[in-house]
Amino acid sequence: MNNHQKRNGFLRNVATVGALWAALTGVAQAITVLPDEGGQVIQCLTRATGPLAVSEQMMRENRGEHATYLRVKLAFDRPDQAPKVAVLANTVNESVHDEVLKYLASYRLPCLGTRAVEAIQEFHFSPLGTAEGKPLRAAAMSSDPVENCLVMPKRNPDVPNLGSRYAGTVAKVFVQATFDGGGQVGPQTKIIFSDAPGAVDNEVLAYLADYRMPCRSSGDKPFAFRQRFTFAYDDSKPAHFKASQLSLQQFLSSVQGWRERPAFFDLASMACPFQVEWTAMKPVDTNEVRELGPSDPNRAEFLAWLRTMELKLNPKLTKQLLGETLVIAVPCGTLDFQPSALPVASSPT
Repeated sequence: MNNHQKRNGFLRNVATVGALWAALTGVAQAITVLPDEGGQVIQCLTRATGPLAVSEQMMRENRGEHATYLRVKLAFDRPDQAPKVAVLANTVNESVHDEVLKYLASYRLPCLGTRAVEAIQEFHFSPLGTAEGKPLRAAAMSSDPVENCLVMPKRNPDVPNLGSRYAGTVAKVFVQATFDGGGQVGPQTKIIFSDAPGAVDNEVLAYLADYRMPCRSSGDKPFAFRQRFTFAYDDSKPAHFKASQLSLQQFLSSVQGWRERPAFFDLASMACPFQVEWTAMKPVDTNEVRELGPSDPNRAEFLAWLRTMELKLNPKLTKQLLGETLVIAVPCGTLDFQPSALPVASSPT
């Protein structure tokens, strides 16, 4: 199947109506809760200056089905102490296992405050790995009750009449908001993307200024979220993915530059099969990926990888599909990306 066929089968363009400008409608789409400060705190990680003591030959020769890895969960609760370590998945031998634990004992988070932080890390002993391991990924924390007390205005944004020149168009505004005060303090806001006129941007920010979280107390940890607004003029229709759900192989076949993105994932170690909701945000921001069903920390590195994907689209479609979502069905088996081979994964079982 050529690229042209893939694009036409995968996506649906915006449909516009040719009538005169009539009205503007705004839809405040679902809110995406952003990770708490744990993701920033782990950036101050310090560790042993020397590399992990493993055989260079082992790193060079292990690949594909013979690749070995160790996945751990790290719990930091003191800035001057090593983390508590829980092994989530392990295919390495005992000596390598002991070397990794010795290396992890050198970890510190000197900027850690009073709140504990959990992170996931993988060590791959293959040509795709490094002696320092994969980056630390902030672990998904259990839902905070404060998320459920967000109160929005009963009204919709009062967007001004902008005239017939916007007839037949669709505009999007993406806003990030952070609550860091008490229950009657509004959020700090910033626009991270907009192709709407400035008057629309100003009204969206004014609308967000009326949000409140009455269950918050002064001193509570910050609560941040992203919200997308779509404004369709003259009954225009926003672009959507034609298929609401794709297999992992179908999705990856539509990703840019997969030949330059070698990777290895043992999906069988991730409570497979499972589904994730993937929201296109590239190149404006990192894509959003959310697990559907029970969360599993073993998926942290795989989900971080999915957040980096960018679809093979022309600039116009890329812009039109910003903020649009599809479901990816992830099977069991092994996903092994090598520069000279197509991605292969088994069918769901």
